[in-house]
Amino acid sequence: MTSSGLRGPSFARRVVRHIRAQLRFFAVLLTEFWITLAAFVFMVCGSGWLLSRFYDVPGQERLPFVEGAYAALTLVFFQPAYPFPSEWYLRPLFFLVPLVGLGLLAEGIVRFVSIVINHEARLEEWHMAMASTYSDHIILCGLGRIGYRVLQQLLRTKEDVVAIEKNKDCVFLEDARSAGVPVVVADPTREAVLESVNVAGARTIIIATDDDLANLEIALDARDLNPSIRVVLRLFNEALLAKVKKAFNIQIAFSTSALAGPVFASASASKAIRQSFFVDDTLLEVAEFTVLPRSSLAGKTLNDLKERFPMRVISIATGKEQKLFPRGSEKVAEDDTIVVLATLETVKAIEAANGG
Repeated sequence: MTSSGLRGPSFARRVVRHIRAQLRFFAVLLTEFWITLAAFVFMVCGSGWLLSRFYDVPGQERLPFVEGAYAALTLVFFQPAYPFPSEWYLRPLFFLVPLVGLGLLAEGIVRFVSIVINHEARLEEWHMAMASTYSDHIILCGLGRIGYRVLQQLLRTKEDVVAIEKNKDCVFLEDARSAGVPVVVADPTREAVLESVNVAGARTIIIATDDDLANLEIALDARDLNPSIRVVLRLFNEALLAKVKKAFNIQIAFSTSALAGPVFASASASKAIRQSFFVDDTLLEVAEFTVLPRSSLAGKTLNDLKERFPMRVISIATGKEQKLFPRGSEKVAEDDTIVVLATLETVKAIEAANGG
């Protein structure tokens, strides 16, 4: 568990992905050096071939190619393994190889220092390399307050998550990364960015930025790249929400105001309500009650309460022990806390019976 309360993927999965990401990141870095490296290898091998074909070593036969290449390599560091040649056409080689070799090495060192100094850009490439190793995962677009809460819940349920956040100064960026979540700082409306996090192999994409048009564009791009991907879309405009669900076959599209409205309205009706949501046209409440002294609920079994009130008991807490989906034979005592799923009318009736 990290200090931010986020739990990342298991250790074994992190190790496997880390190795795969290291290989891909190495391939990315290799592109920075391949011309310099190829030139150096060509110079050593070419010089070695010339020495093996034309260089007469005093007192022995011609050099094999491997020894010729080794001789060329020693020349780079001004430590020749063999005497200065008597052949006039090989003498320039003994001057050029050190100069060219040291020049290529110097260029490589400059490139390496540039990479170290520009570590932030390399960090982004590392996260992109890590993200590309995921498959059958969930892509989360947007790490604002809602996106971060979504991420917390996904990690609690041990889902594999890759995040995309446009703002490099996002306050939740470091918390997400410290939990082992690859976060690519880029614009998710670009198809190339979605491809970099393997949207083609993803199971679900959750789009939770605060821009309706950007969210819709991301959803359509994701569907183009992966027709079977499940799309969970956040929209503020409820009129647009209905049209999107129908026209573009978006399985789930949530309006923030539509989600928040029932919660605010129900919370004003009862202090026991913790969450509200609609099932078709029926508003259901998740409510929490602490059994008060002299409550008519005390001493009754959960089956007794379910016969009296149309509800489902989600959990009961007795002291420090909490039981999820308890048996109907469980008895309710004073100071126990029960969480139920019921309509608002039922919640009010339970509250009245409890003496609240």
